[in-house]
Amino acid sequence: IVIVVLYRKRNQQKLEIERQRRSIELKNEQLEKRNQQLVHLDEEKNNLINILAHDMRTPIGHVQGLAQVLLMTNNSLPEDQRLIIQNITHASERLNKMITNILDTESIEQNRVKLFMEKVVIGGLMNEILGSFEKQAAMKNIRLVANHTSNGVSIKGDPLFLTQVFENLISNAIKFSEKNKEVAIRVAEAGEYVRVMVRDSGPGFTQEDLQLLFKKFQRLSARPTNGEQSTGLGLSIVKKYTELMGGKVWCESEEGKGATFVVEFPKG
Repeated sequence: IVIVVLYRKRNQQKLEIERQRRSIELKNEQLEKRNQQLVHLDEEKNNLINILAHDMRTPIGHVQGLAQVLLMTNNSLPEDQRLIIQNITHASERLNKMITNILDTESIEQNRVKLFMEKVVIGGLMNEILGSFEKQAAMKNIRLVANHTSNGVSIKGDPLFLTQVFENLISNAIKFSEKNKEVAIRVAEAGEYVRVMVRDSGPGFTQEDLQLLFKKFQRLSARPTNGEQSTGLGLSIVKKYTELMGGKVWCESEEGKGATFVVEFPKG
């Protein structure tokens, strides 16, 4: 009787194990199908974003070009009308930058980024970038203060991506700084590395903000000081491009005391 009971119990256990195995296999199949559906939807989403972004560039470029033609060919326009046209130009420029950020993010995530590494004199590159931001800074009466203690020193990186990294950092520093303040940019050697520090005069970041800074589409407690817009992509691009080129980036900040973004690359 004991043997029969044990035999039956063992058979029941086998049947239960087999039932559980089939249930797990069925669930795995369902999960795999759902995963494939999600991958397909994600690919469709990425393709749609890329198509829309590319298609939007053409009409935005036309708007920007026409606005500039109006300014150049109508010197007798009243000041208020010139200001409206300038606002159209600035808005179209901002839209183009937003589209560029979206396309850059998609390229990084799909591993379509090609680096062309070469020696870059960092001081000269920073001077060129700062020159391109003089107009934006002047609109808020912000002084751009450059302090290069390492003139002539070079790093190894892709000039295009380096430009995008520092443009995003300086643009953010201007956005988050109050009017009539300054944005300080310092280039210095740190052993075998070169550091570029961008310090703003903004509200600074909380500890919660610092944990989210370099992630996509994050809403932070700090806000631009003059109603400027942000896609929430700039810092995620900075981090990814910097790391692709063998560098590091971090932020040092206290709430109410501004923020310093530090980018570090090996010497070229």
